[in-house]
Amino acid sequence: LDGHAGGESSPSFSDVEFSGNSATYGGAIYSYGASGDSSPTYNQVSFLNNDAADHGGAVHNDGYNGGASYGQFTDAVFTGNTAASSGGAVFNDGGTSGASSPTFSDATFLDNTAGESGGAMFNWGDSGESSPTFQGATFTNNDATDFGGALYSDGDGGSSTPQLTDVTIQLS
Repeated sequence: LDGHAGGESSPSFSDVEFSGNSATYGGAIYSYGASGDSSPTYNQVSFLNNDAADHGGAVHNDGYNGGASYGQFTDAVFTGNTAASSGGAVFNDGGTSGASSPTFSDATFLDNTAGESGGAMFNWGDSGESSPTFQGATFTNNDATDFGGALYSDGDGGSSTPQLTDVTIQLS
C-alpha cells in the first residue's frame, strides 16, 4: 500500500484472512506513507502465520519522512506471525518526522514471535511519532528474544506513548 510522495493509499479490508505470506518488511502488508498517507481500515481481519525477514511479521506501518500511517484495526486477530528482527505481528515506524500511530479495537495477539524485540508489536518513534491506541485488546503468549514479550516502544529521538484501555497481557 503506497501513499508516498504526497499520495494517498487507504483501502478498506473487511472479512479478509492474510495467511502464510512472507516479505522482508510486513509479511502480509507494508503500509508506506512516506511524505504522504497510507492509512487503511481493517474490519474483521485475520493475520495468520505470516513472516517477515526483518520487521513486522504481519504488518509494517511506515510514516517515514513526514508521512502518516494510521491504520484502523477492528476485530483483528494476529496469530502465529514471526519477524526475524522486531514486531512479531506489527511494526510501527514514525521515522524522520513521520507518524505511525494506528488504532486497535477488540484486537487479539496470540503466539507471535520476534527474533529481537516486541513479540507482538514494536513501536518506533525514530525522530517522529509511534503511539498506537488500544481499546480492548488481548496479548497472550507472545515472545521476543530481547525486549518486550508483548509490546516494545522506543521513542529514539521522537515519541512513542501507546494508549492502552481495557487491555490484557498474559504469558508474554
